[in-house]
Amino acid sequence: MKRIIPVILSLFVLSLAAASFAATAVVKAEGAAVKSGDDPGVKERALESAMKNSVEAALRLVIKEEKINALSGELLERVFSDPLRYVLNYRILSEGLLRHFDMPEAALKSGEEEQPSGPVDIYHVWIEASVDADGLRRDVGRFTGAGRDLAPVTIEILGVEDWGTFNGLKETIEGMDIVMEVGYRSFSRGKIFITALVAGSGQNLYERLYKELGGAFTVAPAGEDRLIIRKEKPAK
Repeated sequence: MKRIIPVILSLFVLSLAAASFAATAVVKAEGAAVKSGDDPGVKERALESAMKNSVEAALRLVIKEEKINALSGELLERVFSDPLRYVLNYRILSEGLLRHFDMPEAALKSGEEEQPSGPVDIYHVWIEASVDADGLRRDVGRFTGAGRDLAPVTIEILGVEDWGTFNGLKETIEGMDIVMEVGYRSFSRGKIFITALVAGSGQNLYERLYKELGGAFTVAPAGEDRLIIRKEKPAK
């Protein structure tokens, strides 16, 4: 029993890590649109605003803040030129028409005028959306890799059963300038599969990992775009 409990805890903690690499991101978002007179399309515009905001929220979940800040405005325009294609499904949590005497942030984000001339009626929609996180990672990686060949490299990690070691290894890989994004694939006791979108090839990533991981891990190529990282057992 003493051996079983640490194993269960390790798998549970690694399952939490898997959430951050999920293929789908579930987020909540608000959208709003100004109602002008008899305006039958106001709800549709508010809903579209909410879905666009859900994609933005998902992007901040799957890609680190500093990488988002480094993206150009042109690139973000390309990602958000058709944001609804990333929304897999959604459900409306709440909706309704509210009268405002100033323009709320949700309405400003949807492109409404900043200064209303008087009281304004705004339709609000709050949703929970499932967003294609893998699609976001792929498209952002493709755009940021303009002019460079990008390759998905499968990394098999062996002998890592605790969150601290796994997280440190993941952050090392994510921090490399040739790595656009890291995505989770699967895990089991002592074996984890992740995918890194790399500028160049698996060989480029292998050379960098071999230098940076030191003696704590053994790094070995296992095919054109596949690597194995094995945690070394401490010397007795």
